[in-house]
Amino acid sequence: HIPANVMSGFWATTIRFSPNKPAIQGIEAFEGKTVLYSVVNPRMLENKRIVIAGGGDSALDWALLLKDKAASVTLVHRRETFRAHASTQKPLREAIASKAITLKAPYQLSGVTGSNGLLESVQVQNFAGQQESINADFLLPFFGIATNLAAIELWGAKMSERHIVVDPTTCRTSLEGIYAVGDVCTYAHKRKLIAVGFSEAMYAAQDIYSFVRGQKFRIGYSTNTGVPGIK
Repeated sequence: HIPANVMSGFWATTIRFSPNKPAIQGIEAFEGKTVLYSVVNPRMLENKRIVIAGGGDSALDWALLLKDKAASVTLVHRRETFRAHASTQKPLREAIASKAITLKAPYQLSGVTGSNGLLESVQVQNFAGQQESINADFLLPFFGIATNLAAIELWGAKMSERHIVVDPTTCRTSLEGIYAVGDVCTYAHKRKLIAVGFSEAMYAAQDIYSFVRGQKFRIGYSTNTGVPGIK
């Protein structure tokens, strides 16, 4: 039931998720070497001078994890308040007070220096224009993830402000047989919450069942059907 023009490009196109990168000239030369948007091997950061940028859970979690393993940890954030969970902010404030972590706020990244992909320092700037240079071996910018929906736009799906428009009762897109749930989709009064995403997945699954099998999906409850795998 999926249009041929959609299927023909299905395997050639993907929805890409990429990190939001700081707007710093020349940072590409260090990416994947000493500028990391995710940490695969934490041991490579031991006894190194680390600069972490961001104010969310990822930034604070890694700052706290590395404070006793790295040679130094500097946290750079454009505000003095954080978006991370309150339970993480308390130990962070304690680590800053004990000088286990150095906080630069309100500051933002303004440059990097080094050669051959090896970082030497990170430049930061406050909103008064004052510049500082921080000696660093690694920079970890944690500014969240961006979704690239260019592939879906090429398919001809109805979009609104770079989101896929769906029917909230079924999560159907404007293309037959294509569904979208979670942060990539939109409709009136949409809320970007995990609980809402789970609800959308349930609506989509029910409608997909009906779409594929041609019959209505009937909801069963564990109170009268039992739990699968448990006798």
